Amino acid sequence: FLAAGSLYLGVGDFERAYRWYEQILESNPYQREALDGLAEAAGDLGRTEVAAQARARADLLAWPCSLEP
Repeated sequence: FLAAGSLYLGVGDFERAYRWYEQILESNPYQREALDGLAEAAGDLGRTEVAAQARARADLLAWPCSLEP
């Protein structure tokens, strides 16, 4: 599914990409790559609030969960 979203982003079909990423996130809300894609598609569609929220969630998931010595 991620590949389809990326494909739609690549060809400029942002609405379709947006819907694909939403579907992915319905089944797994912790899918960081889908959050990144949703943020990009939302931004390209002018949905700035959705884009900001998706970026913030993706950033939280990217934060390291363990500390190295």
